[in-house]
Formats: sequence, C-alpha cells, structure tokens
Amino acid sequence: TVSVKDDIDTILSVIGTEENQTGDESGNIYYIDTDRMVLFTEEVDGVKSLGQLTIHDENVKTARGISVGSTEEEVRAAYGEPSSETMEGSHILNYDFEDCGITFALDEKVVAITYFKQ
Repeated sequence: TVSVKDDIDTILSVIGTEENQTGDESGNIYYIDTDRMVLFTEEVDGVKSLGQLTIHDENVKTARGISVGSTEEEVRAAYGEPSSETMEGSHILNYDFEDCGITFALDEKVVAITYFKQ
C-alpha cells in the first residue's frame, strides 16, 4: 500500500516501475502507464514530495474501498458529506482532512480520484 504522506521515491516504487513511468522535463510530473495515474511533485528545501496524485485506474482503491467506477452513493457512504461540492464539467465531491484532501470527479460514476496536500 501507499500513502500520500510517503516520500516520492516510495510512492513511485509502489505505483509503477521505471519502464512504465515517464516524466516531464522539469522532473515534477510523472505519468504512470501514460495516464492511468498522474503524479505531481513539489520541491521544498531540495526534497521532492507529493503535491497531487490523480488516479484513473479502476483497480486502485482508496483506504475506504472507493475506486474509479464507484457510485456517488458509495462515496458518500464511505466518506460522509463532502467538505464542498461543485459542478466543474464533472460533479466534484471534495473531502478535506488535516493535512491532505481527496476529490472525486463523477460523471454518473467516479471517473477520477485526486489526492492533494493541503
């Protein structure tokens, strides 16, 4: 398993191999299996850490069992009422936690899950 609190090398070693990872020229964006997952890093005091991780893979589940393809009802049952909710092309459910957050983009079902640091 992997956590958004893990260091970037640990996250990359768990979610992909060097063969399926490509990065941009800045070294701050990693694409896993083209766009199955997109990882954005940020650098603070010379140390890279996770800024945002977006998942489009239905085989990857959150700690509460939600994945791409889950219904809005399943998200709400697992996470409760969202911290905020918007319609930005997709229906967005945003959940804020102490030092990170998770966003579910829905078009009838979850189409993307994004973890981000606060």
